[in-house]
Amino acid sequence: MRQTYQRPRFGPPQTPNIVRYLVWTLLGLGLFTAVVTTFFGSALGAYTPVALLGLSKWGLSHLFLWQPLTFLFTAPGPLSLSLALYFFVELYLIWVVGTMVVERVGKGPFLRLFLITGVLAGSAALLVGGGGMLAGAACAVYGLLIVWTM
Repeated sequence: MRQTYQRPRFGPPQTPNIVRYLVWTLLGLGLFTAVVTTFFGSALGAYTPVALLGLSKWGLSHLFLWQPLTFLFTAPGPLSLSLALYFFVELYLIWVVGTMVVERVGKGPFLRLFLITGVLAGSAALLVGGGGMLAGAACAVYGLLIVWTM
């Protein structure tokens, strides 16, 4: 009997399109906001993409009502090694856990779950944590991890 060599897998063999699109969207918009913040942050002053799109009490007080949704798609800082590591871990978790959740609940409920848990957890973190700026999809990733463990 002849054995064939199979490469070890890095993640799930079949990725649903909704997870693939979500990962690429998060990566693209996150890198865009990080690049603009890094290179044009001093020229733009207080109105960097993270300040406009990230979730903050300052933004909500200025009626930036889109922030509870758009903070999920921004990078939490300028370009750095820690941001690259953050993107790697976050997007890998969305890819692996999101694929399993989509297989279990379907595409529509997965996207609703991602957005609703992200918005609710971000809003709760802003209320409990006081001031500051929230950016990144970590809140939604925690929601996916909780659903996956259940």
